[in-house]
Amino acid sequence: MFRLLGFDANRVDEKAGQLGKTVSADVDVFIETRDKPPWKVEVKARANGEGFKKLEEWLGDNEFLVLRKDRSDPMVCMSWKTLKRLLWFVNKK
Repeated sequence: MFRLLGFDANRVDEKAGQLGKTVSADVDVFIETRDKPPWKVEVKARANGEGFKKLEEWLGDNEFLVLRKDRSDPMVCMSWKTLKRLLWFVNKK
């Protein structure tokens, strides 16, 4: 997915708990350059979208959904289309 956008990306085989790893991610994406640490991406997929329905409902026609728990950093949810636009804008600067 990220390779189609022109980014270097690799599937990560190690998961937390395997080989002493403490961090789990599905994909490493090099948004900047190869000599900078990759962005860690966790991918969740469901055939019927079960578990995503409420997020889709809250997101609606908006570009971003910000999820915030008390005394925690917010999380951002967005469509792939919005992420592509955001990365294109950031990388053209």
